[in-house]
Amino acid sequence: MGQKQSKGAQGESLARQLAVYEYWFKAFSEHDPQEALAKSGRLWFGMEDGKPVSAEEKKAIDKDIKDNFGEDLQKFKRGEYDEWPETAKGVTSCCILGDQMSRNMFRGEAEAFAQDEKVRGIVKDALQHGMDVDQPFYVRTFWYMPFMHSEDLEDQKRVLEFYETQAGCLPDGWQKTQATNGLQFAKSHHDVIERFGRFPHRNEVLGRESTPEEIEYLKTADRWGQ
Repeated sequence: MGQKQSKGAQGESLARQLAVYEYWFKAFSEHDPQEALAKSGRLWFGMEDGKPVSAEEKKAIDKDIKDNFGEDLQKFKRGEYDEWPETAKGVTSCCILGDQMSRNMFRGEAEAFAQDEKVRGIVKDALQHGMDVDQPFYVRTFWYMPFMHSEDLEDQKRVLEFYETQAGCLPDGWQKTQATNGLQFAKSHHDVIERFGRFPHRNEVLGRESTPEEIEYLKTADRWGQ
């Protein structure tokens, strides 16, 4: 846990936790879940109506996130928000800030991945305590994103198991469709780690030398994993 905070600091920390959560899931407070999911694609995945948003719009999204939450990421890094994982909503905010927003703020830089290990540790502990079971499916997916972003094969297997279970047990409808699509996306990540032991997409920004096989793969590979 982080250092003991005054009541004022604790209140500010909670306010920022909620700000992160509400920014990411804003559409769900304004629309039914199925419509909200469709509207959230622009923010979450840089996709709108099944197509990638423009480079200019992606930059605008990244800038808005950095302007609003850049200092929060630094506080998270310094341990000033280490009480967040005491609640399920706090764990979710850790995932959003440290695993999602970090990639917006530092797109194409090594710093984008700097909090990955910390966030995975938070989620692993929370899952061991069953803190995710009462969360909506669309929220739980963000608990598993840190594992999808991992270069450890066991983490990748964890994601596959989650989506396989959800795709098999959710009733027909938008959630089952989301789970089925998520399973395919998880498989694509798993297969890269199984093949290379790492995401070749990250080699350049992390200063790693690509193998001839990785260089060939990157010529036609999807551009996630950066």
